Amino acid sequence: MSTKEIAKKITRALMVQWSRREFKIKMRKRSLYHIKKWKTNFVNLDERSILSDSQKRAVQEYWKSKFPVPSTFTYQYHAFYTAATGHFDVHYIPDNLYYCLIDIRLNNRQRAKAIDNKCLYAKVFPQAKQPEIIAYRMEQNWVDKDYCSLSEKELSELLDAEEELVLKIANESMGGKGVFFISGSDKSNQVFDLIKQNNKDVVIQKVLKQHPELAKLNPDSVNTIRHLTFIENGKAKVYSSILRMGIDNSRVDNASSGGITCGITSSGQLKPVAYAVTGKKYDLHPSSGIAFDSITVPSFEESIRFVERLHESFPLFRLISWDIAIDENGEPLLIEPNLYVGELDFHQLNNGPLFGTDQERILTEIAWNIPEEFTLRYGY
Repeated sequence: MSTKEIAKKITRALMVQWSRREFKIKMRKRSLYHIKKWKTNFVNLDERSILSDSQKRAVQEYWKSKFPVPSTFTYQYHAFYTAATGHFDVHYIPDNLYYCLIDIRLNNRQRAKAIDNKCLYAKVFPQAKQPEIIAYRMEQNWVDKDYCSLSEKELSELLDAEEELVLKIANESMGGKGVFFISGSDKSNQVFDLIKQNNKDVVIQKVLKQHPELAKLNPDSVNTIRHLTFIENGKAKVYSSILRMGIDNSRVDNASSGGITCGITSSGQLKPVAYAVTGKKYDLHPSSGIAFDSITVPSFEESIRFVERLHESFPLFRLISWDIAIDENGEPLLIEPNLYVGELDFHQLNNGPLFGTDQERILTEIAWNIPEEFTLRYGY
């Protein structure tokens, strides 16, 4: 072996060693960050009084064999889900592990950040029915629903012709933040004022009319289905479905903005209990007083086929969380695909461990070993 080949081999070995060390450091930092984000949920949580010693041992044995950064291991996620639901299961996926390892293995975050712009949804998913567009703003340029250039005068005429508008920040807006409802006689001026405050890409849509059965729960918000799909061998499968609902006259249904969520059975019927993001349980909708299991989601099976077909046509990401509305005619509409960091807690609160009976197989496929090389694919 030549001196040059030896030097290359040594350099390669050092790079692999550095990559492994760097990956562990990044994993630990991000994992601790997610634990810190949950601090409000953990503040009054005493896992010692919730989990028995045998349950703790079972959790530790199961997850430490799979998690390559044991220093960030905590029982608190299992204690949270057990206290909220009254049901212990070793297979609950810890949220920090989900976001820091599972999600980044299944979805390329750099790719997602480049694609995940609401201005592009009509182009990426042209086959999907979506809310009616009035205009887009991209890099300070205005275009209409057909992506034809608009002057500010033409835009003003379009905006002022509507009774009410919805303006959405087009990228990196989560949890209902960046959504504005605009009405009144000076809608165009309101839009231009918002643009000055938020110098970003935006989408302006007509207000969606939801199905009356879902409006019973909270008529002020469009109450949407969240389907989580996983794709393998070209076939997508829905692993968990919940309904997100607004409360107290809120215009948005996001759990992180105060909304609540309820699991949906395979027949489309809501489960008897809903949850807030804190784990608080509701037997009736707190605003309308409606029993959740008195509602059957319209066109539920159709909405499942809808997202599975969309995912199969777009297999760039293995794990996608879809926000789907059901319009007044019972047709599913695509509101938004979440291409990375789709929320986990409301799925497990309402429906149990995320991947059900397929969890062992999926976790094995993900390959939990520390990667040989530390690359941008992992989102750092």
